[in-house]
Amino acid sequence: MLSGGMGQQSDKGDGGVAWLARLQAPWGVAVSSAFVSNEDGTLPVNVYITEAAGMQVRAMTLEFESYLGVINTLAGSGQRGNETKEAAPLEAPNTQLNEPSSVATDAGLVYISDSANHRILMTPSLEYVSMGCWRENIESPWIPSIEGQPLPYGINYLQGVPENRPDAITACAMATLRLGYELFAIRQMGVCATSKDAHLYFRWGRVGLVQDTAWPKRL
Repeated sequence: MLSGGMGQQSDKGDGGVAWLARLQAPWGVAVSSAFVSNEDGTLPVNVYITEAAGMQVRAMTLEFESYLGVINTLAGSGQRGNETKEAAPLEAPNTQLNEPSSVATDAGLVYISDSANHRILMTPSLEYVSMGCWRENIESPWIPSIEGQPLPYGINYLQGVPENRPDAITACAMATLRLGYELFAIRQMGVCATSKDAHLYFRWGRVGLVQDTAWPKRL
């Protein structure tokens, strides 16, 4: 069964149906863990494909029980080289690769074996955008904390003390998706807050000097 690529060598197809795309020497494949939604029990999974001759890593989003999906470039400019864009927002597709081979995925991260450059690269796979900064009543917050609450389906992304988590933002994003919610907030010390109606609240509050940034897609 064909899920991605028409069997012809090319690099076309970003943003379109995956099985109509054209790949150049696809080599490694990795599949992300499926999330579970409250509506129909499923959320899309991502299939990551390295193109050894295309110098890219493609991400194919597949719906549950379907071979149809959308394909896009996760990393790699398509030009052979070793230039990287360290911690630069949304710069992963501009990074140069050299015959990428294997690929693996973990919670919110994708690891790429950039074989001819003799290195392993990492890029976040979750995409989310900063909506700004809130100021709220600490005693009666608009968006409640979900720290210590059990998550459905037995997977707990919020383990341990919030300030000790290696990546509090990704952990909160994963927990929010697991609950089927649309928006999350990170409070001081890394506390994760979200709710079913969080996206309905006014997003801009009067705050002091803050830096409003989006999560970088870094290599």
